[in-house]
Amino acid sequence: VWLNPPPAAGGVMIALALAALDEAEMRDCPAGAMAAALAVADDARRAAGHDPQALLARLGPPAHRGTTHISVIDGDGMACALTITNGEGNGHVVEGCGFMLNNMLGEADVNPDGLEGWPEDVRLSSMMAPTLAGAEDGTLVALGSGGSNRIRSAVFMVLARLLAAGRELAAAIDAPRLHVEADFLDFEPGFAAQEVARLTAMFPRHRAWSAPNLYFGGCHAVARKADGALVAAADKRREGAESVI
Repeated sequence: VWLNPPPAAGGVMIALALAALDEAEMRDCPAGAMAAALAVADDARRAAGHDPQALLARLGPPAHRGTTHISVIDGDGMACALTITNGEGNGHVVEGCGFMLNNMLGEADVNPDGLEGWPEDVRLSSMMAPTLAGAEDGTLVALGSGGSNRIRSAVFMVLARLLAAGRELAAAIDAPRLHVEADFLDFEPGFAAQEVARLTAMFPRHRAWSAPNLYFGGCHAVARKADGALVAAADKRREGAESVI
């Protein structure tokens, strides 16, 4: 959605209403959901007075935390996979340095010894894994994911379904996922009954999720097929978007 910015107030009020819209209520009672969202925008307008910038500030930044992945490929086969993260984000960029202080010392996967246990003069690792994959027939894929310690599971499962199972790109991304950590299994719905039986036997400690969830990452990918055709697929779990131009 593209809206007109301040000094006009209309675009900002529409954005505020959209941000306040309850999607679940929109399914159950559309009129009530829209009225409630418009009331939130109206309250913000009254609180901001005649200052459109103050109204805009009520929206906050587009995103203050989390991990983003972008995959790009062109007709010549030039490909790029880029993953970047704010972690939890503290909202402040270090002056003159261009980076935001982060919470990575609290991530057990990359710092298992805890906040006070990081050794000096050792570079901090990361779970981010932007990936390129190629096949002998000339097919090239660029992919990656957000999702903290589930990144490795998301990228691995998409690659496995592409390379070993021969799935198409979108099908490989949309297929149900699982994540194994510390002998505990999380898995999405959609696995065959015999697969679920085997999984739960392998991992007595497990959790079955009732629906696909952003917990399992958001793998966004593009590919150039052997015949030169370009395809793109984004993960619905994290509201991904794709485009072929």
